[in-house]
Amino acid sequence: MGKLFDYLATPILSLILVLALYKFDLVCWENSCELIKAFPTIGTCSFGFLLTMFTVIIQGDNSAIQRMRVRKKPFIKFVSFNKYVVILSFCSTLYAYTIGNFSFPKSFTGIDYLVDIFYLLLIWFILQTIYFLIVFYILVKGSIN
Repeated sequence: MGKLFDYLATPILSLILVLALYKFDLVCWENSCELIKAFPTIGTCSFGFLLTMFTVIIQGDNSAIQRMRVRKKPFIKFVSFNKYVVILSFCSTLYAYTIGNFSFPKSFTGIDYLVDIFYLLLIWFILQTIYFLIVFYILVKGSIN
């Protein structure tokens, strides 16, 4: 698609969804604590998967990867998009680990805002990963045909 869609559509959609969650008061620390504490494991696995895909794409020597490399512009765009998703995965995981393992004082009133930020990152990460996989399979399919 276009660079605008690749890099701006999912954060904007994520922000809209989180604003809806916030407006209707659907998430709070008590509901989300376990998910936030469990997310670093999920995020780390996703980070490893995305990094492995990056390595396969860069170092792969099969015919589909070779044909992908011939199409320079889509290949360079795809590699930079992969880097973007890997960095988003790392940031989401680090954020979840930090707020999930930090002891907040009882008087701290901003915990629900931190939870909303977590959901923003989570939704953004999920949408970007799905979009990345769709683009990957489209490129591979186009290289095989």
